[in-house]
Amino acid sequence: ANRGTIGGNVVGSQRVASRGGKKVSELTVAEIKKYQSITDPNNKDRLFTVGKYQAIPDTFNQAVKGLGLSDDTVFTPDVQEKVGLFLVADKRPKVGQFLRGDGNISTDTAMLELAREFASIPVPTAIAKGTYGDWPKTDLKAGDSFYKDPKASQGNRAQHTVEETRAVLEKARQ
Repeated sequence: ANRGTIGGNVVGSQRVASRGGKKVSELTVAEIKKYQSITDPNNKDRLFTVGKYQAIPDTFNQAVKGLGLSDDTVFTPDVQEKVGLFLVADKRPKVGQFLRGDGNISTDTAMLELAREFASIPVPTAIAKGTYGDWPKTDLKAGDSFYKDPKASQGNRAQHTVEETRAVLEKARQ
């Protein structure tokens, strides 16, 4: 989890986060929503990204609704996997189509869709600032995070190479 950004820098990042004396994987959907509703990244209770797939508040709420999860559902590792699959196959349907072998969806298209969902995935090619409305915030080169902030020293950055990501996608394709 993390608490968001200040000046483009990620703050409060924790591999094993807890709130209210419970690990994130022990919190209910309602508890996560409560902690994600805190807007001040300086607040130690705030959750911004949460879980294995680092769902931000809007994305978390979209997955909860799409999966029909109740507020008392515990955010277990199994539920987190379901959220991840929802983000990949439903929120980003082109990725799901690619993985199911749809020849109309290129590897680069699937990678770009993943990069738009997950800050750790690199963009496959250069992208001009503002190509997708307000995003990206700066001109990008292949390998950058879609959410790169040039002013940030601890901001979002791709954690994988373009080549690694292409290879994983192509291997995963059915």
